[in-house]
Amino acid sequence: MNKGYLFSAILLILGIGMTISALRGEMMNSNLPEEKVVEISMDENNQNKKLIMGPAWLLLGLYFFNLAWKENRLLRELRKHGKTTRATVTYVGIENKKAKYKHQTYEIKAEFFEPFSGKQIIASAQNFLRHPKKSGFIAEDNTVEVLYDPKDLKRCLINPKQSLHGRKSS
Repeated sequence: MNKGYLFSAILLILGIGMTISALRGEMMNSNLPEEKVVEISMDENNQNKKLIMGPAWLLLGLYFFNLAWKENRLLRELRKHGKTTRATVTYVGIENKKAKYKHQTYEIKAEFFEPFSGKQIIASAQNFLRHPKKSGFIAEDNTVEVLYDPKDLKRCLINPKQSLHGRKSS
């Protein structure tokens, strides 16, 4: 499961839970007699916060779900309709040298020649937390698996789900 989907699911559950909790509290207050509502008025402020924050978390979760969906759309389309080939790695380096976070991320660039047209194509992948070569993402023969669209050669990417562990160079 993609981390973006997991994060958005947590936000959605939080938003739904807070909204239901606040609505349930309002329904309970509306059925109470007048003198009991005055005693519970301290809790009303908390319910109002839940009524505001619940839908806010829900919208934030939907936003992150949409981002994750769009991010993975190209990958899904290429897996379904694209071609697969091996590409030679031309660059492995730190993506952002001025890292804002604790960990720096790595980037890979690989080139291959499209078999039918013979055009040279460069594919890339980012956001590797560990060095791709040390983690086994790059094969011993310095290649990676690339997905590409033969109709639009600009639509290509390095396959993030490849399994290279135990792969020997030929």
